[in-house]
This record gives sequence, C-alpha cells and structure tokens, in this order.
Amino acid sequence: MIHRPEDVILHFPVPGTLVVIEKFGSGLINDTYLCTFRDDTEVRKYVLQRINVAVFKHPVDVMENVEMVTQHIAARLRAEGVADPYTVTPALIHEGSGRSHHIDGDGN
Repeated sequence: MIHRPEDVILHFPVPGTLVVIEKFGSGLINDTYLCTFRDDTEVRKYVLQRINVAVFKHPVDVMENVEMVTQHIAARLRAEGVADPYTVTPALIHEGSGRSHHIDGDGN
C-alpha cells in the first residue's frame, strides 16, 4: 500500500496548518514533495522525500548517513561563526520517536 504524503508529513511536528503538498522536482529514483504550512504569521516550506526501497535496500542506513553529514556540516558552520547554520544548510525534522524518518506499515 502506498501512503499519501499528506498522511506521512503529519508524523512530523511541523508548526502550523498544512496548506498544500506538491510534487517537487523530477527525480527518477525517490518521490519528493514540497509541503507548505501556514500559521498566524508565517508560511514555512518543507521537503518530504520517499526513499525508493527497491533502489536503496537499507533506507534507515541512508537516513543515518544523511543525519550524520547534516550534523557535521552544521558543526563546521558553527565553528566558522555561523550563528544559525540551518539558514544555509538543510535541517532534518524528527518525528515523535526521535527519528529523522518515518517508516510506514509496509516498511517504506
């Protein structure tokens, strides 16, 4: 069963109300979506990506690597004096379990 991105994004504590989800880019491997949220004063955009498990047999390992690289980049930027490194590099949003990814009932 393929889960809708509208259902998956709700597993992440993103502030505001979901306004729209649109396909993002034209990747051939993963499905990528741009998710727009709005609260009283701001519009925030987040990228949601479904890792293709037919191509990446160990998606949890992929996400652990992405997290490790992201943390390393943020630490380097802080060391170089960047006060908020996530203004210049992506930040991962963690779901309620603390993971930077969500695994649906089908293992996707």
